[in-house]
Amino acid sequence: MRAADATGVVTINQVHPIFVDFALPADSLPRIRAGLKKGDVEVTVQDPSGADLATGKLSVIDNQINSTTGTINYKAVFDNVEEVLWPGQFVNVRVQIDILHDVIVVPVTAVQYGPDGPYAFVVGSDRKVQKRAIRPGVTSKVAAVIDGGLQPGDLVVTDGQYRIESGSIVEVLGKSSESPG
Repeated sequence: MRAADATGVVTINQVHPIFVDFALPADSLPRIRAGLKKGDVEVTVQDPSGADLATGKLSVIDNQINSTTGTINYKAVFDNVEEVLWPGQFVNVRVQIDILHDVIVVPVTAVQYGPDGPYAFVVGSDRKVQKRAIRPGVTSKVAAVIDGGLQPGDLVVTDGQYRIESGSIVEVLGKSSESPG
């Protein structure tokens, strides 16, 4: 090996603490910056099956948006004392910006979009559905917070919306007392 060689004999990777780089859509930036103004932003890494591996905190926001992908890069730091994270490991990242209390949450499949905006089909006590305009808030892959248009206890249609319209009578297959996560 000579000093001019481009590749070295050794690569050094730090594992205590360890850093995880990830990208999120650029529209995440305002919410994450607002979260940082309140304090540390919690970042959880999960294995591909969804099991939590470690919790750390956001440490770096890149200074530019990738115009090709429409994403911005972030970096989180984890103590990694038990060495559950390893350089080069593939993980999923969950960023917790805020905890919402006393909100209405529905399965994301209940939220429909039409020419007049978002709506949901609400089932009345007579089993008739009515199309109701709603205002979705924070949305994940499985759940949506509803900022307006629904009341606690409203029963919403989560499947088969393409087969119904306002005034249709539906069969209620099951109620869940658990809210989606």
